[in-house]
Amino acid sequence: VVLRNWGNIVGHLLPGAVLSFRSAIAGRPENGVLYVTRGKTRRQLELPGLQVEVIPGPDALTTPPDNDIPYNAMYMASVERGLLENLSRGRGVAARTLSQEEVEERLEKILIVRGEHKLNEIRDRAREVANKLDMPRQFLRLEGIVGALLGTQPQKKLQSRQLLARAAGRPYDPDRLALFDVLFS
Repeated sequence: VVLRNWGNIVGHLLPGAVLSFRSAIAGRPENGVLYVTRGKTRRQLELPGLQVEVIPGPDALTTPPDNDIPYNAMYMASVERGLLENLSRGRGVAARTLSQEEVEERLEKILIVRGEHKLNEIRDRAREVANKLDMPRQFLRLEGIVGALLGTQPQKKLQSRQLLARAAGRPYDPDRLALFDVLFS
């Protein structure tokens, strides 16, 4: 019941919180854990079947064009904020963030589905979000990944096999490869 109604419950307990890190990208709890940003103190809420990790951080960005999206009494981090948060590194951060490889694959999917224009738009808006949230290092990492995807920057420090292949001029679609394997079987 808690997992089915997590949005209403967490919104009631933590109004104004921002769904953050890996929870922002997934749009829901993963493995029974939900990460939100709110206030100045770190804490955990234990609910039946759901653990809510409250991470201190900035409030929701409510001014367009880079605003976070209202969701019940909370906010869902914008795509740009979610990507920047997931590129954070440091002690104790790994559990709540996607790996760089997962972020790279997410960006490549955006490129394939929505095109270079959308990827450039995300990078430009991420610059503004990074300034507002004081995340310059995360923005530099994002800019490097996007540049490597678009072929405008060297492919240094890429981790995803897909992105390395794209940067080498040999992109492939892993979903299609899986379908071909099934067809071949």
